[in-house]
Amino acid sequence: NVCGQSLLHINKRYWRKLGRNASWLFANLCTTGEVYVTKWLIGEHEKPDNDRSKISRNYDLSWFIRYSGCNSRTSNLVYSSLPDGSVIDGSLQELQEAVFSGHDIKVADRMTGTVYPLQNVNLEGINDGYITGQHLWSVGMTNNFDHTEFAIDEYWDFAVVSTTGSYDEVEWNIGEHLKRGDKVSYKPLDWYADPCWMEVYWNNENGITFAGSKRMLIASVLEGHRLKIITQNRTIETDNILIVNETVKAEVLGRLGQSSLSEFENNTHWFWQSIDSAGTVVTDLYEVGSDKHLDQQTYRESIRWYIDNRPWKRVLSTDPYGKISFGSKANLISAVTKGAVLRYVISGSRYKDYLILEADEITLGPGDDLAAQNVRAVRQDGTAMYYEFTLATTFGTVEFSSWIVDEHDGKSSKDRVYIDWFVS
Repeated sequence: NVCGQSLLHINKRYWRKLGRNASWLFANLCTTGEVYVTKWLIGEHEKPDNDRSKISRNYDLSWFIRYSGCNSRTSNLVYSSLPDGSVIDGSLQELQEAVFSGHDIKVADRMTGTVYPLQNVNLEGINDGYITGQHLWSVGMTNNFDHTEFAIDEYWDFAVVSTTGSYDEVEWNIGEHLKRGDKVSYKPLDWYADPCWMEVYWNNENGITFAGSKRMLIASVLEGHRLKIITQNRTIETDNILIVNETVKAEVLGRLGQSSLSEFENNTHWFWQSIDSAGTVVTDLYEVGSDKHLDQQTYRESIRWYIDNRPWKRVLSTDPYGKISFGSKANLISAVTKGAVLRYVISGSRYKDYLILEADEITLGPGDDLAAQNVRAVRQDGTAMYYEFTLATTFGTVEFSSWIVDEHDGKSSKDRVYIDWFVS
């Protein structure tokens, strides 16, 4: 049997309205039909009053796999090793080339059958003969005969994975700065690379073009393509993108601080960055599970930009009142119910030019309407930083729900906007 976690969404009070008392909504789904759901209040180590955590509901589930759709139908196995790091297939050079080409990297543990998508990959150790990456979006699990369940009193389960076979794992309470434990183990690992990525632009630290085309970068992002960057020998996919006055500004949230290339810091902190095509990098450090802002750093850096080169198709465009200017809602619904990835470009909102997001969760409404939720954004208002959750609909509305980082304090607003919807 196969089980998978779906973690990146918050509760809703209606299919097209976010909840007033915002809480994370985590789900674990299995091919046995078991679905386990649990909720945690935003910014608190506390469950909402209406939480019915870990109730198993037997659903009919449809499962989809994603073919590469470019030069290869599957991800390529580029490196395989024993727990002591001994190579049994592929080479470190192949893996290095894949990472430097912007490829998505996933790691499979052959002993347990667990697959770890890496949120970022670090090449700084390549001269010493190893590569590491972080796997962050995971909540602790336990086995129950033929399927998995959330562990009692759920916790974040972060890991640094290395080609040496080491697996540095730390557990943190959800909603508070309390470390539950850490351990290092050694695993037989297979490293897979998704080849469907290409470099489109490279700017120096002053924003001057070194290679490629910024025009192509902007055009690709506005056509729905995913975006990844390489900076300081680390690759990481962007979580949301702004385009303002021909400058691409990408936010990356999937990174934690480390004490070494293969270990997390004891007092782990988030390493959030805003990176733009002018060469400016703004880094904010926040303690995990805390509203404590450790530092903000601003500096200039050379950035390499990559897009996924799968075909993306615009299937619908709507104006601020939901009037269709291109495509059809039926085509959009058809695509997402067949497992397509959904991205959308918002214009005419509080953001002057364009805001580009990927749907973390999609809810089908009555008729041919839907609502798409994104939770991967952090903004700054004066000295305060806040999570920005959005819910965009085919009615032409987008709801912004803003919650101060790791405090249970939020507010909502709504805009009417232009939206282009893309699927792949």
